[in-house]
Amino acid sequence: MHFGSNLLPKAVDISWVQSGAGTTYDIREGEFVVRLDPSEQQPKNIALLACALVKRTTLIGIRHAVEQPLQIAIDMNLIRNLLITINKPIILDWFLSNEYRQQTTINQDTEKRNSQILSIDERGLFTRLLLVELEQFSKEMIGRESRPYMVGEIEGLIDFLYKFCSKPFGYDVPLRYSRAFIRIAIIIVAKTSKIIQEGPTPYIRAMQYNLEKQFKSIYILAYDKDWLGQKDYEMQKYFDEQLKSLGDKIDKSTVAKKTHDIKFSCLDFDGNHRITRLLRYISPEVK
Repeated sequence: MHFGSNLLPKAVDISWVQSGAGTTYDIREGEFVVRLDPSEQQPKNIALLACALVKRTTLIGIRHAVEQPLQIAIDMNLIRNLLITINKPIILDWFLSNEYRQQTTINQDTEKRNSQILSIDERGLFTRLLLVELEQFSKEMIGRESRPYMVGEIEGLIDFLYKFCSKPFGYDVPLRYSRAFIRIAIIIVAKTSKIIQEGPTPYIRAMQYNLEKQFKSIYILAYDKDWLGQKDYEMQKYFDEQLKSLGDKIDKSTVAKKTHDIKFSCLDFDGNHRITRLLRYISPEVK
């Protein structure tokens, strides 16, 4: 689930005790103890362990600069995704009934942020883009005290991605987010006719333009056209070949460094499952 450059802590010591809720205690760098209760049902313990792990390994270095409603929304949805991957409905049910629902409906601000994160997650960009950029931001903020501009950059990024992820087909929204530290651009390969007729050239030009404008991260999002596969397999094959050619030519024709090339399934604005390919490039200046 984690697409950033850092790994989650490798050592987790679980201490079973006779009473008390799930809490965490520091041991040394990169390690912590999770106190659980063996007398409680296992689904609760597993859910509490997931909560403890996520809250100790997410937003490291910038948690102090993230508003409480957004902290809750990010934590709760990352925990939800983690428990979904376990594929044990009883554990997910316990978490959704006893933690998720209560935490995400505390107040209107939390409900709003949670709705935004859900929309971003449905498009597949929660862990693959948002958390990656927040991790990069945290590296640049190490040692800095919380300042209003930090909060503003993070909240602005959420609003930017939410607007992008909630737009109906055919509507234009901003594809660039430019602040002092967080500077990202998105290139969409959405029109089948464009890449088939014009090839990768327009997208390579867009990549060069964004690099010249000093964007730090540039994402290429290509949405698979399912109807092509249903109606014209040869056209679908050609479309896929053009996408591959696009990635290869960008690798060779720009100074940008590719960090991700991921294929995943997500929901579009109408609730249909779509196969999406995400490529992330960073400018040479980004460490």
